[in-house]
Parts: sequence; C-alpha cells; structure tokens
Amino acid sequence: YNFVVILICLLLCGCSLKQEYKYEANSTGGITLTVYNGHASTLVIPSEYDGKEVKCVTDIIKNDKDKKLKKAVVSDGIEELGAIFVYCTSVEEVELPHSLISLLGGDFNGCTSLTEVTIPSSVQEMGAAEFYNCSNLKRVIYEDGVSGVISHYSFYGCTSLEEVQIPASITHFADTAFDNCNPDVVLKVKKDSYAENYAIEHNLNYEYY
Repeated sequence: YNFVVILICLLLCGCSLKQEYKYEANSTGGITLTVYNGHASTLVIPSEYDGKEVKCVTDIIKNDKDKKLKKAVVSDGIEELGAIFVYCTSVEEVELPHSLISLLGGDFNGCTSLTEVTIPSSVQEMGAAEFYNCSNLKRVIYEDGVSGVISHYSFYGCTSLEEVQIPASITHFADTAFDNCNPDVVLKVKKDSYAENYAIEHNLNYEYY
C-alpha cells in the first residue's frame, strides 16, 4: 500500500523512475552511453556513470523532441563519439574534451542552431558528414595536432559557414568535403600545407594563420 502511495505521488509530481542514461558494455571494459532520458537545457555528459567508466557515447540525443538542449559538455575521459547530436536542432554550443580520439561520423548532422565548434588536438579519426546540414554553422576550428581525414560531405549544406581553421597535421580531405557549402567560405591554413593545396585545387578561398 505504501509503495502505491509513493508511486502515485511521484507521478503527480512529474517525477520519473527512469535512469538518466541507458548504456551497454564495450570492448574497452567500460560502457557506451546510448540513450539520454533527461530534459536538461545544459547537459554535462559524464565520464563515469553507475560506477562504470564511460569511454564512448553514441546516438543519445537524436532529434531532441523537447527542443530544450542548448549546451552540451562532453566530460574529460570520453574517447569516442558517434552520431551523438543527430538532428538536435536546439543545441547551440558544444564543448569537447582533450581526451577525445574518435569522431565516428555524423556527430553534428542537422544541428541547425550550432554556430561554432572546436575540435580538440587529441582527435585522430573523423567520420563522414560530421557537420552535414548545419545550416547556421559559421566557424570550425581544428586545433593544431588534429589528424585524420576531413571526410565525405563533412560540410555539406553548411550554407552560412564563414571559416574553417585547418592545421598542417591534417593531411587528407575527401573531394566532397565542401560540397554544397557556402562558396565564400575561407580556409585558414598553414603555408605549404595539404590544406593550402586542397584549397587551390578546389578553388576555395584561403588565408594563412
């Protein structure tokens, strides 16, 4: 009887018995967060949950039906992200940690309120369509030290993109990386770098930094 009364009170208060995150075990011995059940406007994604180490986060905020999330902070210690904010149209700001190694692809796909992102120097792998259809994205900074490929359709549909800072440590781009992007985008590059040669070959504006 007491349990029923407590349950009714929780429901009337709008409280939830759901766990904040769903997760599954991964090959590193830690866990991968797969679903976020909350409704925060500012979300700090933890590097430890339920007493277990979080190394990867995938798909947790797809579509953001409540349109509440404005800022997301990925905690230090997390190493992989995969399609984490797909079509999260409300998110305006994302902070990534220097523990991050892999962006597995499509992480910011359709984030139409996002305006600026910094990719930390620790990143060594980047998948396709990272910023696909981020129509209000204006600036992306790849910190010195980032390696890997700026892959297929990374900036497809980024019609407001003004500048992308690309270090000499990035030594390959897909031919389609800037398809259907703002034609006036400026690549900030190092002299005699792969990025400079790419800009020349693809008739893109560039400046040295």
